[in-house]
Amino acid sequence: MTIFRQPTHAIADAGGGLRAFQPTLPYPLGDEEPRPQTGRPRKIVALIPAGEVYDRTNVRWFAHNDPARDLKDFYNAGDMFVYEASLRLLDFDELEVIPLQSNLDQRTIDRLNDEAAYCFVRGSNYIHNEMEWGNLPEVVDRLRMPVVAFGIGAQAPKFGKVEMSDRTRRFLQVISDRSNKIGVRGAFTAEVLADIGIRNVETIGCPSLMRHNRPSLDIRIKPWEEVRKVGFTLTRGLWPMYCDNIPKSRRMQREMMLTLGRTHDLTIMSQGEMPEKIYFYGEESLIPSAFDALVKDGWFEGPDDPLVQLYRERMFFGRSPAEYERLVQGLDLVLGFRLHGNIMALANGIPAVYVVYDTRTRELVDLLKIPAYDVSTEEEFDIGRFYTQAAFDTFNERYRLMYRKMAAFLDDNGVAHRMRYDDPAPQGGR
Repeated sequence: MTIFRQPTHAIADAGGGLRAFQPTLPYPLGDEEPRPQTGRPRKIVALIPAGEVYDRTNVRWFAHNDPARDLKDFYNAGDMFVYEASLRLLDFDELEVIPLQSNLDQRTIDRLNDEAAYCFVRGSNYIHNEMEWGNLPEVVDRLRMPVVAFGIGAQAPKFGKVEMSDRTRRFLQVISDRSNKIGVRGAFTAEVLADIGIRNVETIGCPSLMRHNRPSLDIRIKPWEEVRKVGFTLTRGLWPMYCDNIPKSRRMQREMMLTLGRTHDLTIMSQGEMPEKIYFYGEESLIPSAFDALVKDGWFEGPDDPLVQLYRERMFFGRSPAEYERLVQGLDLVLGFRLHGNIMALANGIPAVYVVYDTRTRELVDLLKIPAYDVSTEEEFDIGRFYTQAAFDTFNERYRLMYRKMAAFLDDNGVAHRMRYDDPAPQGGR
């Protein structure tokens, strides 16, 4: 069975005619200037940061300018997307960070309690049975300030009961007690928290989508025959605790990349798998071991596998959200399995179609009405079902509602922010 099938006819919008793509200038980074501050400077504390902060609200990995060191670091670039977007939406004067493992003496704790307005938990997949919190819960116990959960989520292959440790339950209860509302990624996470007695929750989606602080988006698609440059968001490291159907998800990714490599100007977008990073850097001394690992994994079918050449020529990896942003701004479409790789495209007005394989992506696309194919279905994937102007019109409208909901969530928690309630002309295109 062919899993990936491209349309054999022109794709029409809801009105029956083709919608032409309307290019605009790229979004500038850091669109909104902070509002003037009066009185005492406001310090905030980021729990579980991802990368280093520069120019106040921009994030990059620590080894961003050192390939040899970067090849020794394992990290998910998507975590930086969430962290950076959160900082861009919040309004503050000074930032301190507390990683998972932090040995803070009482003097530091007392100083933070005196100086900081609140601490926030960066959005991620924290709610599952294998989450390791380090000594963060003990540190937070000693902090006497509000705790804002900014888009946290549960992780499981399918909707249903999620097992979690007593330590995770306790930490979630502390967050609940220290905030008016817990911001969660979608309805599934809200249900998981309700099952353990936590009901002061709000479904807010993911801050990454609002990284440019735009109250509106107006994504317009090109006719399919004019789509040339396509990004494919790859996630090879699939695990039973995440993925609903691993064999199908792996097979689909291979087939999609091979098909798009023949028909389009393809860029494969990796977010942290080590063999893929080695191919991106082109480190010839390490490529043989990366090749062997991918063959052993069943990903490469041998030296003559055409996917090997695509890996050598079309692989991308970024050490900062800005690098991914520059990439997607030059694409016509982003397609694939990565939650944040696809979100980066949407945030920049570029159409993105998801392939959903787990609850975290499933609950987000359901909430935001993003065009998506679900691997749990028996139906064949046909891009023509999802790449329509009508589908993106639905997303555009949903985005406007969720932007306002995000701002209201921050208001409910008494958090100073830079979000706006005015609604200027929607932004879209490049």
